[in-house]
Amino acid sequence: MHFKKIFILIALSMAIGFFGCAKEKAEAPTKERITKNLVPPKAEVKGENFLIELRDLQVTTIEDITSKEIVETPKLTGHIVIIPRKAIKEKALGKIEISLVYIPSPLNRETIVFPEKIE
Repeated sequence: MHFKKIFILIALSMAIGFFGCAKEKAEAPTKERITKNLVPPKAEVKGENFLIELRDLQVTTIEDITSKEIVETPKLTGHIVIIPRKAIKEKALGKIEISLVYIPSPLNRETIVFPEKIE
């Protein structure tokens, strides 16, 4: 008798779940994710003490489908590899500073410095 009540309770909850989900309507997406690869896909810069390699750079934006406006801040992703040649040979590497410069127009420039310690 106790098992019948449990079985009926499980069957009713499953039926409510199935019929409740069937009534919902699926809405069309209003945003679209657009990913663009930067050309060329790989760049290298060789200096006296460093070899810097950038690869797999992509810009991802999210746009409104109807107005084609960008609704979120674009994201730049990829891989950066820095090989400090001289510092590895002499074991004198203690700190690396990376300066990122963004130039949205010829008259505007933003610079960010990332100081990192090597432990």
